[in-house]
Amino acid sequence: MSKDQTLKTVRREMDEGDLGKARDRLQGLLSTYPDDLEIRRLLGEVYWKLRQPAMAGRYWYLEPATTPEMEQALGAFEKEHGGASITMIQAIRFRGHVDDLDSDYARDQLLTLEERCRKIHRRVPVYGARRTDGTQQTVSAGHTLSLGLTCLILLTVLALIVIGLVTILNWIFG
Repeated sequence: MSKDQTLKTVRREMDEGDLGKARDRLQGLLSTYPDDLEIRRLLGEVYWKLRQPAMAGRYWYLEPATTPEMEQALGAFEKEHGGASITMIQAIRFRGHVDDLDSDYARDQLLTLEERCRKIHRRVPVYGARRTDGTQQTVSAGHTLSLGLTCLILLTVLALIVIGLVTILNWIFG
């Protein structure tokens, strides 16, 4: 199904109150079209209708607040993150290219959050496919450490399972 057909289906599902299906379709579209602000706007509408204002604010953050609902949702989103730019930028989960955005407002919002992260935290979290300066994002040391610890835990569990099986087999056949 094409993007336009899927959006038409989503709008119908929203009108019929089938918000779960609409949300799932929009999430799928967003992974395919990460730069598409219309999809984010519709996701915000779905979450607003699902009575999840902070989630609505997450997806409406790159849109200028044009309604009282949007203002309330943006406030709920910022409050949920304590106004911390680093957690807000991670929560927004923008996976597109900032340079490819067709909205100056959205681009300014992301760049402002990046700048606040640099000033306060001296780093910008990995959140997109490419930085605005064109360089590729890299995996942070924290992510590498988490991956290493996870592998260590999995190997330990696997070793314990093997030791347990060998012990049981020795009891049975030993």
